[in-house]
Amino acid sequence: MEEINVKDVTNENVEDLCWVCVFPCLRDDPDWLRGIEDKKKWAVEMLPKWGSFAKIAYENGNPAGMIQYRPSPEERVVYIDCIYVAVKSY
Repeated sequence: MEEINVKDVTNENVEDLCWVCVFPCLRDDPDWLRGIEDKKKWAVEMLPKWGSFAKIAYENGNPAGMIQYRPSPEERVVYIDCIYVAVKSY
């Protein structure tokens, strides 16, 4: 039986946010690896500024999808920047 959990991005799982959108065939590509490092640096900087700005869906403990957003409290809106689901059946 599969178990789906959704968690806020934190310092503890920020790596999952960076890797969830990378196809297995690209996980050794130098350009993608640089992009992952850049995204991690950006994400770690944004957490104290915005709090959680993304959620990750886990299937049986493995990252399966994400939604990334930017809160704009002065406008009372949240802008969705990216939605990605790794498994087509979801």
